[in-house]
Amino acid sequence: MLLMYCGFLPTIQAQNYAHSTIWTRFQVSASLPKRWDIMTGLHWRRQNNFVHSKLNFWKEPLLSGVQVQLLRRNKAQTVAFIPIQINYFLSNTLLGREEDFSTPQNREWRASVGIEFTQKVRPKLIFRERLLQEFRFFRSNRDQPVGRIRGRWQASYRWRSSVSINAITELVIHNPPQINGLKPFRFHQFWLGGSLLWRLSSTLNLETGYTIVKTQRSTLIETDFQNVINLNLFLRL
Repeated sequence: MLLMYCGFLPTIQAQNYAHSTIWTRFQVSASLPKRWDIMTGLHWRRQNNFVHSKLNFWKEPLLSGVQVQLLRRNKAQTVAFIPIQINYFLSNTLLGREEDFSTPQNREWRASVGIEFTQKVRPKLIFRERLLQEFRFFRSNRDQPVGRIRGRWQASYRWRSSVSINAITELVIHNPPQINGLKPFRFHQFWLGGSLLWRLSSTLNLETGYTIVKTQRSTLIETDFQNVINLNLFLRL
């Protein structure tokens, strides 16, 4: 009997929290000499309050921040090296339980380096793979570095001259250095989503989409599932 109880204990303790969120981004990019690109972005996200509604994704703050990235492409435009990407975020905990309401807002600096590959499979179909190594610095962790690896795959199909269809999946893994007491390598997030990219003009694009994001909390037995509405605006100078 005791063995049966121990076997079911992880299942009993495990908790899943569902969320409705909206992620918005305004991105401005420009070309520099010698195949360099620079990109800046503003991020703003909101979430529901489960006490009032599971669907009202405008109810509570989730994240706001800025991003700057430098990128250099090869002549064939098939490989892009990202020597530096800097993010500054003010983030709130996803509200899945009563205790989350009392968690203070956190501040994070993030420095990343990575590489991206592009394959033009057909005239209208493009694949992209990106790998980023992040180093995150949280106020709550006394700004000690925390490592994370992001692997992303995206397929883009030009359906019409002004509309493209995108499919996206992303896997995020914790890696050293890590917070004391936590496993050095462990699952953190999995993304799966799709979007439509609308060409509004020769320099302006709008992206609308949906993504489901699974995130494992540091307790290892609690998991957040976000139903994300994506709304992004891209300006190319």
